Amino acid sequence: MRKMTPGSRAKRESLSSGRAGSRKTIPARQVTASQAFGSAMRSCLNEFVANEAGLRANQAKAVHRMRVAGRRLQSALAMFDRFAGKHADRLKDECNWLIDELSFAREIDVFAEDVLQAVLTGPGVPLIVRRVEKICMAQRRKAYRRANAAVLSLRYRRFLSHVQQMAVSVDGPAAAQHEASEIALKALSAAWRELKVKKRIEELSRSRLHKLRLRSKRMRYSAEIAKGLLGKDGRSTNFDRLLKALSRLQSALGAINDIAVHKTILRDFILAVGGSDMPDDLVRKQIKIFLPEQKKRRRKLINKAARAYDAILDVGMCWA
Repeated sequence: MRKMTPGSRAKRESLSSGRAGSRKTIPARQVTASQAFGSAMRSCLNEFVANEAGLRANQAKAVHRMRVAGRRLQSALAMFDRFAGKHADRLKDECNWLIDELSFAREIDVFAEDVLQAVLTGPGVPLIVRRVEKICMAQRRKAYRRANAAVLSLRYRRFLSHVQQMAVSVDGPAAAQHEASEIALKALSAAWRELKVKKRIEELSRSRLHKLRLRSKRMRYSAEIAKGLLGKDGRSTNFDRLLKALSRLQSALGAINDIAVHKTILRDFILAVGGSDMPDDLVRKQIKIFLPEQKKRRRKLINKAARAYDAILDVGMCWA
């Protein structure tokens, strides 16, 4: 081992002191609105492009990721709306169009995984299940043809081009002089106010739960964008707790919404098997084959959502 002389020790201590002093005296470079917005746009654009091949291969995860990228893009547009330009509203509309074109494929995929597979793997599969499976697979092929047609369309290519242009067009003096952290703080506070409800989760109607689900999505995606812009506040334990609680709330509310969607899908499939004149009581009886304990499961999901929501309130506005 090399022996350290008094002179070398003093020199090392001087350099170490200088580095430590630099961290204290030189402030970290603040991210501007244009930089943060451009980064968010490019991230969404890359996610769209990266999952095109998966969509062409009819992969469920590719559809899901593209829809999430669309939601994140909308959150970024809402967060930086002051600097997004006059074409932001049109871009939001185009994003809604793309999400809608992918929605049927996503609904069928979730139904097949969460409902159909559970019944098919059980003992003594009834004939109605096999018939519904056949219709489901036919509808899935139809849904993916629709999704692929959207992604192969000129409208989609123009949409990607507009996202790319938006990523650079915001880079102007108005956006450059605003710190992204200030904008993130305002966006989070606004999303927080929207997220708060006057009643307990257990007392909310189906429509209110649906609205809360959409708001929890916006809050979560806004928080994920803001996390990297808030410095130590975004890296705090409380902020991580908030993100996890938002994820649990979104998951529980999404599963509750899926139950209603699955019932609608099942009704259509069963009527396609038995005819449109099938009695309602028989339709309900056959739906129970696929969803045997839907009320019990819904109650559990409501309780899960309530616990997640309480955790969000417990963390509070940890960025303020």
